[in-house]
Amino acid sequence: MKRALLFTLVLLVGLEVATRFVLFPQSKDIVRFAGFQEKADDLTRSQALRVAIVSNSSAQDGIDRTRLESLLSQSRGRPVQVEMFLADDSEIVTWHAMLQHYFWSSGARADVYVINYFGSLRDSPQFEYLRVGMFFTKFSDWHYYLHAQLDTTAQRVQFVLSSIWATFGARDRIRDRTLDVFVPGYRDFLELLSGDPKAHTADNQGDRRQFSALHDIISHTEHEGARLVLSAFPTRTYRYNLDPELLSLAAAGHLNLCDLRNTPGLTPTSYRDDIHLIAAGRDVFTERFAAALGPMLVAR
Repeated sequence: MKRALLFTLVLLVGLEVATRFVLFPQSKDIVRFAGFQEKADDLTRSQALRVAIVSNSSAQDGIDRTRLESLLSQSRGRPVQVEMFLADDSEIVTWHAMLQHYFWSSGARADVYVINYFGSLRDSPQFEYLRVGMFFTKFSDWHYYLHAQLDTTAQRVQFVLSSIWATFGARDRIRDRTLDVFVPGYRDFLELLSGDPKAHTADNQGDRRQFSALHDIISHTEHEGARLVLSAFPTRTYRYNLDPELLSLAAAGHLNLCDLRNTPGLTPTSYRDDIHLIAAGRDVFTERFAAALGPMLVAR
């Protein structure tokens, strides 16, 4: 019995070490997070107009940051610094956690926060336990998630465990990597799913269709006197509407809406799947994005 318990303990410790020091460093997404605080701090110290873009891989493939920075600086007649904070396949609750963690909790600041999205900005029903719990929150942030975002005891327990136990939080990633080894084409299948916006947007999802994360972001940006811009990203075939709540918030002056769902110059050949642009499409979108965003880069 003691040997069995000892073996189990050694196995769990070994898995935890492997997850933190082997699996995580192999994830480009997770490795990227390590530089986010430095980016946020650098933006805070900048004498330029400071723009923080928070999004998913649609922005990674769709926005040329250096070109955008140059275009915005030209249009505003003053230096503009742009930094991007991206997490693959993420939505509004994760973006809220990133802003809370890297900016508001740490004292970092931007003049303009841009959320680049497609689909919906309602609270995501598929909560990202690993990334939010382990990488984007501190213990002091738990109260918000345990009460505002998670409804059941099981969800709250999963959040707490994912925040402190890497192997538990990363169990889906471990499963996927194992399947990738033994099932030919499994990774290609996952990438195909991630390129389908209907697979991870909130347009056709269940009962959790509130805007608590967005409203909390608005509260923070207004408190610090920053501007919030919501940029609706164009997809190849998937069509979505601007939610009436967003239109109402924009009309009340709480945010700016940058509607680029129908970006001139983008064609089906501009995309490599339904979301991600190829280089030529990125060039077109960056130009249009800069032209639409520029007039919004003014003080509140």
